Amino acid sequence: MSTYHLPLHQRYEIIFLSEHNKGPRLGNKKVASLIRCDTKTVRYWRARWKETKDLSNETKSGRPRITTAEEDEMIITELEESDYPTSVSISHSLKRKKVEISSRSVRRRLKEAGYQYYAPLSKPLLTMQHKNRRLKWAKLMQRQDWDKVIFSDECTIRLVPVKQRRWQLKGHRTAFRSIKHSPKINVWACFARSGFGKIIRTAMEKPNNIPSLIRLIKREWNKLPLEFCNNLVQSMEKRIEALILAYGDCTMY
Repeated sequence: MSTYHLPLHQRYEIIFLSEHNKGPRLGNKKVASLIRCDTKTVRYWRARWKETKDLSNETKSGRPRITTAEEDEMIITELEESDYPTSVSISHSLKRKKVEISSRSVRRRLKEAGYQYYAPLSKPLLTMQHKNRRLKWAKLMQRQDWDKVIFSDECTIRLVPVKQRRWQLKGHRTAFRSIKHSPKINVWACFARSGFGKIIRTAMEKPNNIPSLIRLIKREWNKLPLEFCNNLVQSMEKRIEALILAYGDCTMY
């Protein structure tokens, strides 16, 4: 942790341990050990205290903020009104409205507003018929006793993921070597409030290449706690409620 980002209460702890009349008046090295910071940090805040008696952050000098409060609001509006917004698309959209804001500034303002850039949940495109059927099912299941239900599903697990994301330096792109037909297995499993059932291999491609994958899947499955089962089952009422509120459309579950 840098000197400047040390929490305020720890700065005062440094002063108490080293300078206060009722403190132990320890040396820099001992204080640094107790606070878990560098001795350089201890020296800095002791010097600040002797000079100003103030341990708060100093006002940083620098260029003034590029965007106004109104422009910040425009960025958020563009984000919320776009189906697939990016910082570049928002910047271009604002430019058409005679507002010049770089994509970099857009990213900064969105981060300040609490937004993060990551992949959204993947949800199927539902027709009105799909939605009606889902809504009808949800209403029928409102009084279902989920403690008496066994949940089961089948999924495909690949030895090598189809898509991967990596951090890369600008101008130094790296190639990810993908396998055209990655070895995979299909597994089926079930669970209820009482716990998890056995995981069963239903089909497998290239079995000689992935025995370790099978062992890993079984090991991780057996490590799942009973509490996880209970939480999943207990969430069904909220899932049904969310589905009804969405009129059969996709929910965030």
